[in-house]
Amino acid sequence: AVAFSSLETWPDRLSRRWERVVGLGHSGPVVGDERLYIHTREGLNEVVRCIRLDSGKEVWRKEYRAPYKINPAAKKHGKGPKSTPALTEGHLVTFGINGTLSCWKPSSGEVRWQKTFRDEFPETQPSFGTAMSPLIDRGRCIAHVGGGEGGALRAFDLDSGRVIWSWEGDGPGYASPIIVEIDGTRQIVTQSRRYCIGVAVDSGRLLWKIPFTTPYEQNIVTPVKHGNVLIFSGHQQGTFAYRLENKEGNWTPRKVWEGARPSMYMSSPVLVNDLLFGFAEQNRGQFFCMDVKSFEVRWRSSARMGNNALLFKTDSKIVSLTSEGELFVIDANSRRFDVTARYTVADTPTWSQPAFVDDTVLIKAKKRLIAWTVQP
Repeated sequence: AVAFSSLETWPDRLSRRWERVVGLGHSGPVVGDERLYIHTREGLNEVVRCIRLDSGKEVWRKEYRAPYKINPAAKKHGKGPKSTPALTEGHLVTFGINGTLSCWKPSSGEVRWQKTFRDEFPETQPSFGTAMSPLIDRGRCIAHVGGGEGGALRAFDLDSGRVIWSWEGDGPGYASPIIVEIDGTRQIVTQSRRYCIGVAVDSGRLLWKIPFTTPYEQNIVTPVKHGNVLIFSGHQQGTFAYRLENKEGNWTPRKVWEGARPSMYMSSPVLVNDLLFGFAEQNRGQFFCMDVKSFEVRWRSSARMGNNALLFKTDSKIVSLTSEGELFVIDANSRRFDVTARYTVADTPTWSQPAFVDDTVLIKAKKRLIAWTVQP
């Protein structure tokens, strides 16, 4: 099979390998050992499925009760879940829209542990539902739990669910955390409800924070690291960067640049060398490429490309799935918006992160999961 990442010639159309109904939600599929796992909603329950990658046949299915009252402003997005699971050998972690954090055995679906946080915080999810995706690192699960009236960024032991450390300086936003190493220090970087923050991976100690809010407290965009510079964006806030300086363990974020550059809303960017590729909220949705050394926008696409887009990088391409069911393959080396291929992969909205496995791309549509391949 020819992998998506190494294709030199793209076909006129993709071939549908299989599809199946899996339920509602914006959680994307994750893949391991010829199986895929997906987290969805059916009625009052959230459902976790294990599916064979080659055939689409279900291996196991588990569910738990998860009633949820949707914020009227997010009605069109549905009742989730919105968080994409994290998978490692022996552990599958899901994060439900109402803040239920669960760890499963991928082989059988047996629950290792499950937490709801109802007894700890006034709210167990932010205003528009839990959306951050958990992060697995060195035997730990990192998740930002709680809601707008209080929460904690925590590290849990993967096997037992025991809390290893907890930073309780702010409730969760909607961004997913990343782990970066700068000046020999590994740290978790994310957007909380009111800040951009960095905490030490091993202890949870707050290293630095930058006050940052967006209208209706919608901090969503996952940060990007370029050297010792971190790039952030948010709804109506443009794109900006801070350099982290460390003097004897005291960290100071220094602003490098900001300005009237594209704002990203629910779409997180990707970096290829010195080029940042993103999807701006301006002009009803617009792809852009920005040079992070000169701070200049290199190109913009035409307007009205969609409400949202998920971006990924391959060897020399940017692959992006828009919320309108369009999959774009964009030349990362071109000095203009150069579309190598464009495919319609769903006839319903596509808000979920796709998964790329060898020659196959897995697309979560409104209720269905579809496996497309570049092979005839």
